[in-house]
Amino acid sequence: MRRDDWLLNQLPMGMIEDDFFARFVGIFQSVATTLLEDVDNLENIVDVTVAPDPVVRWMGTWLAVGAIDPSLTDPLQRRIVRECAKVLAWRGTKRGMVALLELMSLGHATVEDSGGVYAEDESPRSMPFVSIRVDPVDRWEAPHPARGSHRRRLRRRALRRRGVLPRRAATIGWVPEEDFVTMVRNELPANVLFELFVRDRLVWPRPADAADLVDPTGTVEPVGAAADVDAVPSEGVPV
Repeated sequence: MRRDDWLLNQLPMGMIEDDFFARFVGIFQSVATTLLEDVDNLENIVDVTVAPDPVVRWMGTWLAVGAIDPSLTDPLQRRIVRECAKVLAWRGTKRGMVALLELMSLGHATVEDSGGVYAEDESPRSMPFVSIRVDPVDRWEAPHPARGSHRRRLRRRALRRRGVLPRRAATIGWVPEEDFVTMVRNELPANVLFELFVRDRLVWPRPADAADLVDPTGTVEPVGAAADVDAVPSEGVPV
Protein backbone atom coordinates (compact mmCIF):
# COMPACT_ATOMS: atom_id res chain seq x y z
CA MET A 1 0.00 0.00 0.00
CA ARG A 2 1.44 3.34 -1.06
CA ARG A 3 1.17 6.28 1.37
CA ASP A 4 -0.64 9.42 0.25
CA ASP A 5 2.50 11.49 0.91
CA TRP A 6 4.94 8.95 -0.55
CA LEU A 7 6.88 11.60 -2.52
CA LEU A 8 6.75 14.41 0.05
CA ASN A 9 7.88 11.97 2.72
CA GLN A 10 11.16 11.51 0.85
CA LEU A 11 12.09 15.20 1.13
CA PRO A 12 14.42 16.53 3.85
CA MET A 13 12.65 17.97 6.88
CA GLY A 14 13.72 21.50 6.01
CA MET A 15 11.95 21.36 2.64
CA ILE A 16 8.77 19.79 4.04
CA GLU A 17 8.41 22.70 6.50
CA ASP A 18 8.30 25.15 3.57
CA ASP A 19 4.58 25.36 2.74
CA PHE A 20 5.05 26.62 -0.83
CA PHE A 21 7.65 23.99 -1.69
CA ALA A 22 5.52 21.21 -0.17
CA ARG A 23 2.49 22.25 -2.26
CA PHE A 24 4.69 22.56 -5.37
CA VAL A 25 6.05 19.02 -4.94
CA GLY A 26 2.53 17.85 -4.18
CA ILE A 27 1.52 18.70 -7.77
CA PHE A 28 4.15 16.30 -9.13
CA GLN A 29 3.15 13.73 -6.55
CA SER A 30 -0.48 13.78 -7.77
CA VAL A 31 0.59 13.31 -11.39
CA ALA A 32 3.08 10.56 -10.56
CA THR A 33 0.51 8.74 -8.41
CA THR A 34 -1.83 8.29 -11.38
CA LEU A 35 1.04 6.85 -13.44
CA LEU A 36 2.04 4.46 -10.68
CA GLU A 37 -1.56 3.31 -10.24
CA ASP A 38 -1.69 2.48 -13.96
CA VAL A 39 1.50 0.43 -13.58
CA ASP A 40 0.10 -1.32 -10.51
CA ASN A 41 -3.01 -2.27 -12.50
CA LEU A 42 -1.08 -3.53 -15.54
CA GLU A 43 -1.37 -7.21 -14.65
CA ASN A 44 -5.16 -6.90 -14.31
CA ILE A 45 -5.60 -5.43 -17.80
CA VAL A 46 -4.97 -8.85 -19.37
CA ASP A 47 -6.89 -10.76 -16.69
CA VAL A 48 -10.08 -11.92 -18.42
CA THR A 49 -12.00 -11.92 -15.13
CA VAL A 50 -11.57 -8.18 -14.44
CA ALA A 51 -10.41 -6.59 -17.72
CA PRO A 52 -12.73 -4.03 -19.38
CA ASP A 53 -15.06 -5.44 -22.04
CA PRO A 54 -13.23 -3.85 -25.01
CA VAL A 55 -9.95 -5.37 -23.78
CA VAL A 56 -11.61 -8.79 -23.39
CA ARG A 57 -12.73 -8.68 -27.03
CA TRP A 58 -9.26 -7.50 -28.06
CA MET A 59 -7.66 -10.44 -26.24
CA GLY A 60 -9.97 -12.71 -28.21
CA THR A 61 -8.16 -11.67 -31.40
CA TRP A 62 -4.96 -13.11 -29.92
CA LEU A 63 -6.66 -16.51 -29.91
CA ALA A 64 -8.05 -16.19 -33.46
CA VAL A 65 -11.58 -15.94 -32.08
CA GLY A 66 -12.41 -13.14 -34.49
CA ALA A 67 -14.88 -10.40 -33.75
CA ILE A 68 -16.83 -11.07 -30.54
CA ASP A 69 -20.26 -9.48 -30.72
CA PRO A 70 -20.36 -6.60 -28.20
CA SER A 71 -24.08 -7.26 -27.71
CA LEU A 72 -23.29 -10.57 -26.00
CA THR A 73 -23.58 -10.59 -22.24
CA ASP A 74 -20.46 -9.70 -20.30
CA PRO A 75 -20.07 -13.17 -18.68
CA LEU A 76 -20.43 -14.86 -22.09
CA GLN A 77 -17.75 -12.67 -23.70
CA ARG A 78 -15.34 -13.55 -20.90
CA ARG A 79 -16.27 -17.24 -21.09
CA ILE A 80 -15.56 -17.30 -24.83
CA VAL A 81 -12.04 -15.90 -24.42
CA ARG A 82 -11.25 -18.02 -21.36
CA GLU A 83 -12.40 -21.33 -22.88
CA CYS A 84 -10.87 -20.64 -26.30
CA ALA A 85 -7.51 -20.41 -24.56
CA LYS A 86 -8.07 -23.88 -23.10
CA VAL A 87 -9.28 -25.34 -26.41
CA LEU A 88 -6.09 -24.29 -28.20
CA ALA A 89 -4.14 -27.03 -26.40
CA TRP A 90 -6.49 -29.63 -27.97
CA ARG A 91 -6.75 -28.11 -31.42
CA GLY A 92 -6.70 -30.74 -34.16
CA THR A 93 -8.26 -33.43 -31.95
CA LYS A 94 -11.82 -34.68 -31.58
CA ARG A 95 -11.92 -33.45 -28.00
CA GLY A 96 -10.85 -29.97 -29.06
CA MET A 97 -13.40 -29.88 -31.88
CA VAL A 98 -16.26 -30.88 -29.59
CA ALA A 99 -15.23 -28.30 -26.99
CA LEU A 100 -15.08 -25.54 -29.61
CA LEU A 101 -18.43 -26.51 -31.14
CA GLU A 102 -20.12 -26.52 -27.74
CA LEU A 103 -18.60 -23.14 -26.89
CA MET A 104 -19.79 -21.59 -30.14
CA SER A 105 -23.24 -23.21 -30.16
CA LEU A 106 -23.80 -22.96 -26.38
CA GLY A 107 -25.29 -26.45 -26.61
CA HIS A 108 -24.39 -30.10 -27.10
CA ALA A 109 -22.21 -31.29 -29.98
CA THR A 110 -21.16 -34.69 -31.31
CA VAL A 111 -18.38 -35.49 -33.76
CA GLU A 112 -18.00 -38.81 -35.61
CA ASP A 113 -15.13 -39.45 -37.96
CA SER A 114 -13.79 -42.21 -40.18
CA GLY A 115 -10.31 -42.06 -38.72
CA GLY A 116 -8.64 -44.86 -36.85
CA VAL A 117 -5.43 -46.80 -36.23
CA TYR A 118 -4.50 -49.23 -38.99
CA ALA A 119 -1.70 -51.65 -39.70
CA GLU A 120 0.68 -50.83 -42.52
CA ASP A 121 -0.96 -50.89 -45.95
CA GLU A 122 -4.41 -51.48 -44.39
CA SER A 123 -5.58 -47.89 -44.03
CA PRO A 124 -8.52 -46.93 -46.27
CA ARG A 125 -7.63 -45.10 -49.45
CA SER A 126 -10.75 -42.93 -49.31
CA MET A 127 -11.02 -39.29 -48.29
CA PRO A 128 -11.40 -38.77 -44.53
CA PHE A 129 -14.95 -37.94 -43.47
CA VAL A 130 -16.40 -36.17 -40.42
CA SER A 131 -20.03 -35.94 -39.34
CA ILE A 132 -20.92 -33.09 -36.98
CA ARG A 133 -24.19 -32.53 -35.15
CA VAL A 134 -24.93 -29.63 -32.84
CA ASP A 135 -27.95 -28.87 -30.69
CA PRO A 136 -27.47 -25.14 -30.10
CA VAL A 137 -29.07 -22.82 -27.58
CA ASP A 138 -30.50 -19.67 -29.13
CA ARG A 139 -28.59 -16.70 -27.69
CA TRP A 140 -31.83 -14.69 -27.96
CA GLU A 141 -33.77 -17.22 -25.91
CA ALA A 142 -31.85 -17.26 -22.64
CA PRO A 143 -33.09 -19.87 -20.13
CA HIS A 144 -33.40 -17.24 -17.42
CA PRO A 145 -34.19 -13.93 -19.15
CA ALA A 146 -34.05 -10.70 -17.24
CA ARG A 147 -37.33 -9.21 -16.09
CA GLY A 148 -39.20 -7.64 -18.98
CA SER A 149 -36.92 -9.15 -21.64
CA HIS A 150 -39.56 -11.70 -22.72
CA ARG A 151 -42.04 -8.92 -23.40
CA ARG A 152 -39.42 -6.98 -25.39
CA ARG A 153 -38.58 -10.12 -27.35
CA LEU A 154 -42.25 -10.61 -28.29
CA ARG A 155 -42.50 -6.96 -29.32
CA ARG A 156 -39.40 -7.25 -31.56
CA ARG A 157 -40.78 -10.45 -33.08
CA ALA A 158 -44.07 -8.73 -33.92
CA LEU A 159 -42.23 -5.76 -35.45
CA ARG A 160 -40.17 -8.11 -37.64
CA ARG A 161 -43.33 -9.82 -38.91
CA ARG A 162 -44.73 -6.41 -39.83
CA GLY A 163 -41.50 -5.49 -41.61
CA VAL A 164 -40.70 -2.62 -39.22
CA LEU A 165 -37.48 -4.33 -38.08
CA PRO A 166 -35.20 -6.39 -40.35
CA ARG A 167 -35.29 -10.11 -39.79
CA ARG A 168 -32.47 -11.45 -37.66
CA ALA A 169 -29.75 -13.33 -39.51
CA ALA A 170 -29.61 -17.08 -38.85
CA THR A 171 -27.28 -17.94 -36.01
CA ILE A 172 -25.93 -21.09 -34.38
CA GLY A 173 -25.54 -20.26 -30.73
CA TRP A 174 -23.97 -16.81 -30.69
CA VAL A 175 -22.27 -17.18 -34.09
CA PRO A 176 -23.83 -16.29 -37.46
CA GLU A 177 -24.48 -19.48 -39.43
CA GLU A 178 -22.05 -18.64 -42.25
CA ASP A 179 -19.30 -17.82 -39.74
CA PHE A 180 -19.99 -21.09 -37.90
CA VAL A 181 -19.47 -23.09 -41.10
CA THR A 182 -16.30 -21.15 -41.85
CA MET A 183 -15.01 -21.87 -38.35
CA VAL A 184 -15.57 -25.61 -38.83
CA ARG A 185 -13.84 -25.57 -42.21
CA ASN A 186 -10.86 -23.75 -40.72
CA GLU A 187 -10.54 -26.26 -37.88
CA LEU A 188 -10.58 -29.34 -40.11
CA PRO A 189 -7.72 -30.37 -42.41
CA ALA A 190 -8.18 -29.22 -45.99
CA ASN A 191 -8.60 -32.78 -47.31
CA VAL A 192 -11.44 -33.70 -44.93
CA LEU A 193 -15.02 -33.93 -46.19
CA PHE A 194 -17.61 -33.08 -43.57
CA GLU A 195 -21.31 -32.69 -42.98
CA LEU A 196 -22.83 -30.33 -40.44
CA PHE A 197 -26.29 -30.78 -38.97
CA VAL A 198 -28.01 -28.28 -36.67
CA ARG A 199 -30.47 -30.54 -34.92
CA ASP A 200 -32.07 -32.28 -37.94
CA ARG A 201 -31.32 -29.56 -40.49
CA LEU A 202 -28.45 -30.02 -42.92
CA VAL A 203 -26.34 -26.86 -42.94
CA TRP A 204 -23.27 -28.10 -44.81
CA PRO A 205 -22.80 -29.14 -47.52
CA ARG A 206 -25.53 -27.28 -49.34
CA PRO A 207 -28.30 -29.67 -50.50
CA ALA A 208 -27.21 -29.32 -54.15
CA ASP A 209 -23.76 -30.66 -53.22
CA ALA A 210 -24.79 -33.22 -50.63
CA ALA A 211 -25.64 -36.17 -52.91
CA ASP A 212 -22.03 -37.05 -53.65
CA LEU A 213 -20.88 -36.67 -50.04
CA VAL A 214 -20.65 -40.31 -48.97
CA ASP A 215 -18.25 -41.82 -46.47
CA PRO A 216 -16.58 -44.65 -48.44
CA THR A 217 -15.48 -46.40 -45.26
CA GLY A 218 -19.08 -46.88 -44.11
CA THR A 219 -18.21 -45.83 -40.56
CA VAL A 220 -20.36 -42.71 -40.72
CA GLU A 221 -23.93 -42.60 -42.06
CA PRO A 222 -23.97 -41.04 -45.56
CA VAL A 223 -25.43 -37.58 -45.69
CA GLY A 224 -27.71 -38.56 -48.57
CA ALA A 225 -29.48 -41.10 -46.39
CA ALA A 226 -29.62 -38.80 -43.39
CA ALA A 227 -30.96 -35.81 -45.28
CA ASP A 228 -33.00 -37.67 -47.96
CA VAL A 229 -31.27 -35.75 -50.73
CA ASP A 230 -31.82 -36.85 -54.35
CA ALA A 231 -28.71 -37.88 -56.20
CA VAL A 232 -27.79 -35.00 -58.48
CA PRO A 233 -24.55 -34.27 -60.34
CA SER A 234 -22.10 -32.23 -58.33
CA GLU A 235 -18.82 -30.55 -59.04
CA GLY A 236 -17.48 -31.66 -55.71
CA VAL A 237 -17.86 -30.67 -52.11
CA PRO A 238 -15.92 -27.64 -50.90
CA VAL A 239 -13.73 -28.22 -47.88
